[in-house]
Amino acid sequence: MMGIAYEKVHGLEAGNHPEYAAWRHFSSIGYSGAYCEGGPILLLIRAAALDVLTSLNTFNSRQDACSRFTEAQLTIHQEHSNLILSTIRSADTVHVVRSFNEIYTSLLVQECYPGLTAEAMASLFIALGSEMLAQITAAIMEAPYSYRAGWPDLTMTNGEQMLWAEVKTTDQLHMSQISTLHRMKPLLPGCVRVVQLV
Repeated sequence: MMGIAYEKVHGLEAGNHPEYAAWRHFSSIGYSGAYCEGGPILLLIRAAALDVLTSLNTFNSRQDACSRFTEAQLTIHQEHSNLILSTIRSADTVHVVRSFNEIYTSLLVQECYPGLTAEAMASLFIALGSEMLAQITAAIMEAPYSYRAGWPDLTMTNGEQMLWAEVKTTDQLHMSQISTLHRMKPLLPGCVRVVQLV
């Protein structure tokens, strides 16, 4: 009903970490990216807008702008949404990677969004582009705390196409996933699919 592809992948040793197993599978066939749900998108937004988020920071703290959750900053600075979006639209890969490296020094960020690398984030930003990232940000701004959850487990690219995959074993889509995917799917380039490990 949602127009999402469904794929079964056989023979993977999922154990307690099916997302990681699926990430390794797609990595082995030429994709790069991450397995931490919406982490890559939220951190790309924060990295692309880091300078303006720093200038708006209540505590005049770049460190706080680096470590504070993206959804919190989009809520706090809601009246500056246009400025944030315009900053994202003008971001380039060098700036995003530099800002990501600064943000990802935080152990809290690493714990919340494991497995990210500058190379993977650069690939994702290049595949998305600044305009598409701004459009996704604008959609998240409609309800930042609602749309922080429910993203596909995998955010990956092979350099030509984006892959957004929700990894399942026996469970079904949750309401947060249905809500977020319903809103974001028209904006997400590439293939959105459910991958069941069997």
